[in-house]
Amino acid sequence: MLNIYIDSQIWLSIYNCSDDNHEQFGKLGELIDKKEIKIFLPQQTHEEVLRNRENKIKEAQKQFESLTIPNIPNLFKFYDEYKTFLESGKQIKIIHKDLIGRIQEDNKTKKLFADKVLDELFTKINIISRTPELIDKAKIRFDVGNPPGKDKSYGDAINWETLLETIPNGKDIYFISSDKDYKSVLDDDKLNQYLYDEWKRIKKSEIYFYTSLTGFICMHLKNIELKTEIDKEELIELLGKTQNFSNTHSVISRLTKFKNWTDDQVIKLLQAAEKNCQVYWIIKDNDIKSFYDKLLKGRKEQMLKISELAWILDRLGYKSDSDNEE
Repeated sequence: MLNIYIDSQIWLSIYNCSDDNHEQFGKLGELIDKKEIKIFLPQQTHEEVLRNRENKIKEAQKQFESLTIPNIPNLFKFYDEYKTFLESGKQIKIIHKDLIGRIQEDNKTKKLFADKVLDELFTKINIISRTPELIDKAKIRFDVGNPPGKDKSYGDAINWETLLETIPNGKDIYFISSDKDYKSVLDDDKLNQYLYDEWKRIKKSEIYFYTSLTGFICMHLKNIELKTEIDKEELIELLGKTQNFSNTHSVISRLTKFKNWTDDQVIKLLQAAEKNCQVYWIIKDNDIKSFYDKLLKGRKEQMLKISELAWILDRLGYKSDSDNEE
């Protein structure tokens, strides 16, 4: 499991123009559910997100409201496409106005899609309380001139001290931040050298620095997905070898945690059920039937064309549309 810290600017980037879009934050939720990552969220960071939310929304609205249809040079007005462009421009203006209205209305009730994404993520994360001791340490750090921190604000120092306090020694951390207070003055893509050395000295572990959520996910998702596929294959093999009903239910429970399956994996899961009596004898039990129903959703006709699977599909209650008509 990877230990991760995400600073407030990255969390808030979901509200404005950024590569860290809703999809990237959605992937975070999936990785948390699979216990592939653990996010450390200091109370200080969480509050920074909450109190700066409206500022980010205001910036995004202002940026979107400034969008205008450009003036068209006379050179282009003699082409048929010009009329189409004008009509499209009128529609864009109407949609533009409607979108601004929708955003303003949803913002009043805090029903923005970005709000929903963050709220769902924060419910999955334990927020680390800010203690008087951590505040005192942060003040001393800032007052003597040690990074991170700026403009007489102890916030970044509190976040850093919280991580030093709560992440177990010897455990690596993946630190995701676009804040210049954490960056090296020589290289924006590297962590401040003082902070890097301090972490190595105190925590006896590695700290990996990323300036965007997208950068982190692109770098590590492939490894995580590879591990996921290996786990899937091991469970498929295990399902074909279960020796009692209890064991079968246990393996099915672990399989249900995965969402995406290849056609080849679906075939293997059906074959495992067909070959192992500890599966096919209880295949109509609620949990097992439900798993296979979800597995076959949108694939039924495709799988029915494979003659070797006819028996187990029939036991599951599946028949081709042509058979049903007959």
